[in-house]
Amino acid sequence: MSDQDDKANAGVLGAVAAAVLLGVFAVCLGVVGWAKLAQSGLQVQRESFANTRPVRDLGAAQLADLTSLPTWSDKSRGLVRVPIETAMRLVVADNGALGAPGANSAPAASSAPGASSAPAGSSAPAAVAPTEPKP
Repeated sequence: MSDQDDKANAGVLGAVAAAVLLGVFAVCLGVVGWAKLAQSGLQVQRESFANTRPVRDLGAAQLADLTSLPTWSDKSRGLVRVPIETAMRLVVADNGALGAPGANSAPAASSAPGASSAPAGSSAPAAVAPTEPKP
């Protein structure tokens, strides 16, 4: 039939392969760039529509309440706001290490009965050592 050889031209094949790889790389870069542009546009929309300052302020106020000094919440009813760490220590001291009521395993805060841990002249309520309930 034909007297031509079936040799492939390596130079043309190499150039076509390089062009295809370059094209695939360019498409990938375009898709990544488009995705980043769309993401930044969504972030701008989120920031412009959502006012997160009240949520941040509320979180800061709640954290301050949890970590502040003991204060009267309602003095007429005898309600005291106690920092969370102090409240946990009081519960453990009141219930004991194994959770048994009255099994006071924590050391007393003061050796003098009725002693206050609040500074003299302070309007903050004194931390009161737990007492056993009377039958």
